[in-house]
Amino acid sequence: MKKKPVLLVLSLCLFLTLLPSLVRADELDGSASWVEYTPGEGIAVEALDFYITPTSTFLLQGSPDPNNAKGGKFGYSWVLYLDMKKEFGDWGVAAIQLKTGVGNTVNNDMDLFSDVNYNAYDVGGNIRARKFWYEQFLFDKQLIIKCGKTIPEHELGRIIYAWDDDTQFLTYLADKFPAIEWPEDYCFTIYSILRPDAARFFEFKFNFFEADADWERIFKNGMYTWEINLKPACLFDLDPQQWDGNYKLYGFMNTLFHSKLTNEGQAQSSRTKEMNYGYGFTADQMITDVFAVFGRLGWQRPDVIPAGRGAPIYMAWLAGARMTGKYWKRENDVFAFLVGQDVPSEQYKKAGNPGLPEGHFEIYYRYKLNKVFSISPDFQLVWNPNGDGNSPDDPVFAYGLRIHIAL
Repeated sequence: MKKKPVLLVLSLCLFLTLLPSLVRADELDGSASWVEYTPGEGIAVEALDFYITPTSTFLLQGSPDPNNAKGGKFGYSWVLYLDMKKEFGDWGVAAIQLKTGVGNTVNNDMDLFSDVNYNAYDVGGNIRARKFWYEQFLFDKQLIIKCGKTIPEHELGRIIYAWDDDTQFLTYLADKFPAIEWPEDYCFTIYSILRPDAARFFEFKFNFFEADADWERIFKNGMYTWEINLKPACLFDLDPQQWDGNYKLYGFMNTLFHSKLTNEGQAQSSRTKEMNYGYGFTADQMITDVFAVFGRLGWQRPDVIPAGRGAPIYMAWLAGARMTGKYWKRENDVFAFLVGQDVPSEQYKKAGNPGLPEGHFEIYYRYKLNKVFSISPDFQLVWNPNGDGNSPDDPVFAYGLRIHIAL
């Protein structure tokens, strides 16, 4: 399937949808400026409710002892985003994101369940339309429906302190939680969220994702997800600047065909049309205006082979904390760490594979130079890499320096 024609057609349709609003100069208030630039927030044509936000991330990363290569390795990755958004009053939003990138740092030099650089996007500098969607607000924003192309892992079980690889953690364990069998790429999505005014402490989400992400017969193989989010600060009328928090319970069902795992030496199972499913819990909680804690725990079916291959991670968990630099007069700086594990299933071990839990520890400090530039030293430690505790390269280390630019 050649995706480029499909992406070009959809991108053109979105552009033509926005074009009439962009050319109606006669509707502009004479007192309004055409273009306003705010460092760190991008370009706004406020009279048209149209916004352009360019951002970029450059990462230098190395490892003195990768477990899939000889000698120390060092590499870089670079990504560039161009986000464009058009607001339609208080009833809708349309958006498109163009993205390009090169380099993969040391991901290819490490054999891991969860790689150390989720930010890498090595497409040789080609420009891709990675996201495009329309969001409709109904009943005074009590019901929101979004349709288009999105990244699924940003729509389910997201922790606000551990989801953005451009400014937060780099490990796949935080950004693409392995106890969920995600689609392999950005995919067609129908997303809905219910936020009743009578219970602002409660949110319910239901999502459909194209499970194989190939844009062919998009409704044939679906991934269905649900999520309930409880917000105690709203429930107990607490100050959100000090006590904001989210407690999410979620589940998924991936309807792609899966094969059953068999023990080492046994014939391949004839059961090749199995579905995968799982559930999990996430929490993030501020405990002052400086400190916050977060965690995640998830399970999925242990006895099937993931449709995209790889190890079946039966369970995964992470926990961490963050603090701002308020106490040393750097309110916009962030110091954070997490620890967690990818736990392969017992069936995967019986099939003849190393089956120890792969452990991860990551720590970073984000030093914000100004509204545009920030620099983040990052360190990661991985033990039992790829579930193999007998590896001579156990544990493995990754160090890095990330530069993020928000124009």
